[in-house]
Amino acid sequence: MAVTQNSLTSGGSSTDGTTYTTASVTPTADRLVLVAVTAVAATGGNNTAPTLSGNGLTWVLVDHRTQGTISAVSLFRSMGASPSAGAITINYGV
Repeated sequence: MAVTQNSLTSGGSSTDGTTYTTASVTPTADRLVLVAVTAVAATGGNNTAPTLSGNGLTWVLVDHRTQGTISAVSLFRSMGASPSAGAITINYGV
């Protein structure tokens, strides 16, 4: 069986904050959804991984890597039998 990918959305923000949302997405039932989040701070800051919520799914942190004190990338996965359409919320909680 071939592996295929379908990009649901992409984007970014240069506004300082602790909570961000994506555009509305509609995940397909019983299909793996991966979300990569990259954060860059103007100065040294908290490199803690964010949490994700939305779409009636449970988001699991796969890996979180930092680059020095100003940047980090986090990879999340999720899959569900009946996901809902809507935005994904990315929350740093700091």
